[in-house]
Amino acid sequence: GGNSMTNEERNLLSSDPYPGLRPYHEDEQDKFFGRDADAEVLIDKVLTNRLTLLFAASGVGKSSLLQAAVIPRLKSPTGENLEVVYHIDWVSEPVSSVRAAVLQVLHTSGKLPEGAADEAGETLAELLEFCGLFVRHPLVLILDQFEEFFRYQRASANFQSFIEQLTAIITNPQLPVSLVLSMREDFALEL
Repeated sequence: GGNSMTNEERNLLSSDPYPGLRPYHEDEQDKFFGRDADAEVLIDKVLTNRLTLLFAASGVGKSSLLQAAVIPRLKSPTGENLEVVYHIDWVSEPVSSVRAAVLQVLHTSGKLPEGAADEAGETLAELLEFCGLFVRHPLVLILDQFEEFFRYQRASANFQSFIEQLTAIITNPQLPVSLVLSMREDFALEL
């Protein structure tokens, strides 16, 4: 009959494309659509600038845009073929958690030789410079929900150290890094 559904159509209906309040994830890029222009603009900025600030109101989908549209294209072997570190945990001590995230991405992709991390230097800038030896440039470091850093770390002993290490990354044009800070626009003045 004219209204019999294909299996593909049935699957599309049964897997709800909307995740609700949580952001879309990287493996849901096929369900995330309608933001191609935003993604293209952001990817272009990431590739042409060492620092990109993504400000938008809460709930407009910054994390979804990054995870489901921008990151897959940056990582795709048929796209930019770059290593992308996505960091969103601001409760943990920031220097060591960002460091761990960078190392995990490079280990998972097989780019970093076993045991190489021992030579990766003390600071984040030294780590990123070292990792630059093994990856296609730039290494993209995305710090998402960055307002949470201020919320959780402002009173901690780690606050100033992380700010100084981040500043060292931003102000060193030799580092093969593209840094993206994504945060709610009402926290932009925190920067």
